Amino acid sequence: MPAVDERNFLIDVVASGSVLGVGMGDTPEQVAGRLGDGFAQDTTRLTMRRDYGLVEFFWSRGSSRDPWLSAGFAVQVHRLALDPALRDGPWGRLGPRVPFAGLRADLGRLGFHCREITVDADRPQWRRYWQEESLVSVLVARTAGAGVVKQGNVHAIHVPHTAATVAADQMRARRQSVRDSLAHLVRLDDAGRRAWLDRRQPVADRVNWWLYLMLVVDAKLQDQPGARPEWVDLRIWLMHQAVARGIFSRTRHAGDMAYFVRAMRLAQVTSPALPSAADVVRGCLDAITVSPEQAIARDDDGHLTTFDRAVLLPSWRARTLVNAALWHLDALGDQALAARLRDWIAVRPRLA
Repeated sequence: MPAVDERNFLIDVVASGSVLGVGMGDTPEQVAGRLGDGFAQDTTRLTMRRDYGLVEFFWSRGSSRDPWLSAGFAVQVHRLALDPALRDGPWGRLGPRVPFAGLRADLGRLGFHCREITVDADRPQWRRYWQEESLVSVLVARTAGAGVVKQGNVHAIHVPHTAATVAADQMRARRQSVRDSLAHLVRLDDAGRRAWLDRRQPVADRVNWWLYLMLVVDAKLQDQPGARPEWVDLRIWLMHQAVARGIFSRTRHAGDMAYFVRAMRLAQVTSPALPSAADVVRGCLDAITVSPEQAIARDDDGHLTTFDRAVLLPSWRARTLVNAALWHLDALGDQALAARLRDWIAVRPRLA
């Protein structure tokens, strides 16, 4: 295990996509329960930010009647050089600066690899790196002029940075051709759609291509309310095809389906193709490969008990799937399935 304390803390953040066990999917109350009430808060009718000094959490909601939904968090590492008081907290004792080269090497030795995803908007000031499994992006100073952070040091960490975001950045130039193709695809029958995929699916960079297809469908769902059912059907058909063709894993498919179904129901979009709450939850829980007891990876204070990838990955995947499934708990009529989900919710604070 690395000996430098700030690296240990940031290794936890990058490997797990959470801060001491709280992150995406957690409510303001759950975050405060872990990190305390020492925060500054900015709130509008639809957005909320809580600033713990080193860490900021964000929430949003559709209307003032709706609950706050997690929108992510940021670890503002550059603030360590500005405010020594931030170096002591529930995360431990931290140093003023964190060189990315050392952090990346430590993560790599543990099996967590960060690849560069710098885009034109980041240049010349920043380099951006991504840990795909935990949906974490790390912003690194490219030059000594990047604020108070020296060249090569970590400026900030952001969660989530999704695979869809990466795909959009890398394939933006192809947007119009994809839109035109999908306008044709939505009118085809099943056999025609399969033939279309066989012709169009690239040999390389297939994941980004599939993700971008779905992003464009999502845009259609927002732009054309009158045509939503046919685009919902196409979106679900594409999700199933992506699994059948080995593009996405069963775990990713289950979580993506849960969030898509939830979004459609919030938008009051109906379609016979939309799975039931029971199907969504069952799909998420069946994709978890360990028991609740086996998935526990944190102590009562939220600190990881190990950096062993073989332990952390199943625990992180379980947390991701439970986060997706819990939005459908209230709609479950199957009490046995609901009890099974509640067992997972009970151990969720101790998952990676």
